[in-house]
Amino acid sequence: MNEPPKRHHKQPQPPLVIPPGHVCFRLLCHSSRIGGIIGKSGHVIKTLQTQTSTKIRVEDPVPLSDDRIITVIGNTNLTKTLSFNAATGLVNIGSGSGSYSSDEEEVCEVSDAQEALVRVFERVLEVAAEGEGEGGYMVGGGVVSCRILTDKSVVGSVIGKGGKVIEGIRKECGCKLRVLVKDKLPSCASFNDEMVEIEGDVLATKKALVAVSRCLQDCPYAQKTKMVTGRPDHAAPWENIPNGHMDYPSVSSEGDTYHPMDSRASQQEIVFKMLCSSDWVGRLIGKSGSIIQAIQNESGATVTIGGPVSDCDERLITITAMETPESGDSPAQNAVMLVFNRCVEIGYPSSIMGTQITARLLISPNQMGCLLGKGGSIIADMRKVTGAYMKIVGDDQVPKCALDTDQVVLMTGEFVSVRDALFSVTGRLRNNLFYGKMSNDHGTRGTHPRGNGRHYNEHSNLNQSMDSLKLSSNTDHLPTPAQRQSQIIAGNPMVGQNVGKGSTSVKGGIELGRGGRSAIVKNMSVEIEVPQNVIGSVYGENGTNLARLRQISGAKVVVHEPRSGTADHILVISGTPDQTQSAQSLLQAFILADQS
Repeated sequence: MNEPPKRHHKQPQPPLVIPPGHVCFRLLCHSSRIGGIIGKSGHVIKTLQTQTSTKIRVEDPVPLSDDRIITVIGNTNLTKTLSFNAATGLVNIGSGSGSYSSDEEEVCEVSDAQEALVRVFERVLEVAAEGEGEGGYMVGGGVVSCRILTDKSVVGSVIGKGGKVIEGIRKECGCKLRVLVKDKLPSCASFNDEMVEIEGDVLATKKALVAVSRCLQDCPYAQKTKMVTGRPDHAAPWENIPNGHMDYPSVSSEGDTYHPMDSRASQQEIVFKMLCSSDWVGRLIGKSGSIIQAIQNESGATVTIGGPVSDCDERLITITAMETPESGDSPAQNAVMLVFNRCVEIGYPSSIMGTQITARLLISPNQMGCLLGKGGSIIADMRKVTGAYMKIVGDDQVPKCALDTDQVVLMTGEFVSVRDALFSVTGRLRNNLFYGKMSNDHGTRGTHPRGNGRHYNEHSNLNQSMDSLKLSSNTDHLPTPAQRQSQIIAGNPMVGQNVGKGSTSVKGGIELGRGGRSAIVKNMSVEIEVPQNVIGSVYGENGTNLARLRQISGAKVVVHEPRSGTADHILVISGTPDQTQSAQSLLQAFILADQS
């Protein structure tokens, strides 16, 4: 592969990791005021970070944008008390619910992230006031404005069912509050963003800012994204939206208004159990638990290492995560791959080329069927497409750290083959939990939940380690009411609404469904922009990753050279929803393997 041309301009900022239990807020600020926010040698922003125990970063400027994004990442625990003074318009923050407040003050509990957001906004107002209101904060007549960018998948928590939440904030705080899309957004915003704009007097605006941030913070999907970047995403231009308008989730045929919070009902605990040599455990955990903690932070799953068992040379590693069937990214699967990669580093410190590697998963008896298939057809198919030797063993080959009824899925082969087999097996086990018995027609291609079937636009970062990969796609099938009931898609960050144009490719359909419910699901295309620094992970050595991506998923995968004026390659994935989903997920695994 040719070396990329040398660049002399500033390297882009690295993405920011959002640890579990934290939230990310993005405040817009006029570019002319950024110097006052940062301060000399970064003094102001460093002080704000120290005072609030948060991470605050001013994102790089974007061409043709008068605004900059200030990113705030902090804990979501309500550990601070905030009081609004109606007489002075000032906000005081103390620790704990017992903090003093006078009769003239309204009190509420806030998190570190909310405190930082309020403090940054106050600093913005101070700097804007010094410039006599330039930059759009002093609207006039004592009115100020505040603008927050948020992913459209979580903005519903601010609007509420029938607009009740946003109307309640307006009345309670006495301010103007609206959600804007398309031409009202600055060019530094991403395609998947919407903007919450607050206008009112200083105190009312601050109160509304706290209320809005609380809605976003409490939304279970606000913390789903584990990595954020300030780089805007223009993979799909605004012109691709009919009438320049993004509709909110539609009303189903049963007449029930769809609401993001409803998807809690579809959450399931995904559990994978791996075996690890006792000799490797110390290096897997790391000093003071640093490595295992990093794996948890990057994947979003919980990783627990069982204690030693007498007369047993193995240790049990349990990986758990709460997931929904429509999730485009599985925290539990990502954790399995990270643990596997770390174990390979420990157990095979020299070159792994040509070395036989073994991975072992524990499964319960009722999970065997989804891996074996009728007459062993499924496991035979997985052997064929991954190149790994695979079998399920029990009895005396099950270590004492496992349950008496557990079986061991044994995968042996070269590193890439075992990695692919492990990914296929965990994907099938995950699907089996959500969907029950899966069709054998797709073999290992159905390693991830099939698409929800709605007409949708996908646009999201594929994975933390993939930086700013950009994705957009369509499918054109509308589900039956029964399927809508069984396939809840609420709150999925990778699901938007009704995109009229895009990269859809319709070439026919396949029958999908369970329990006698069948539906035609037509082919779809997904276009992903891949940064130059990760394109090597897509190709792999001598193109092996790209070849396996096509073989295992069954999707058509084409890599195009960067467009004029950009350094990003274009990756187009085409096929059925199952195939494209599998290809995207496998792409995550390749990049995780190279990054770990």
